[in-house]
Amino acid sequence: MKMKRRSPKSFYDSKYLNVEAPGGIARCAPNQDREVVVGVLKAFDRIGEDENENEKVELRKHLAKFQNKQRMFGTAHARIDAITMSPIFWWSTYGSETPELAKFAIRVLSQPISSSSAERV
Repeated sequence: MKMKRRSPKSFYDSKYLNVEAPGGIARCAPNQDREVVVGVLKAFDRIGEDENENEKVELRKHLAKFQNKQRMFGTAHARIDAITMSPIFWWSTYGSETPELAKFAIRVLSQPISSSSAERV
């Protein structure tokens, strides 16, 4: 079964957040979900070049801009396109605001989703 990937910005959209998740669970924005935030910060640590703390600091600053819809991320075009574009195209279009974060997002989103490990069990 092929899953449709949602744009990263759509997870912050109030319409999406107001609809309960499967099982009747209330949704929250990723930046308000502790497990998601911890996972993202751990990924930043793994992907940061060697032990370059400056790169990790920049990634965290860029993440804050994205989460708070600052500058280009807050434009009407970015909000509309977040719902209509694929995540990779969206980051390719609007990622110039935060090039390091865009590179990271595109790298993560380009990884294929695989169920092969589950099928082997």
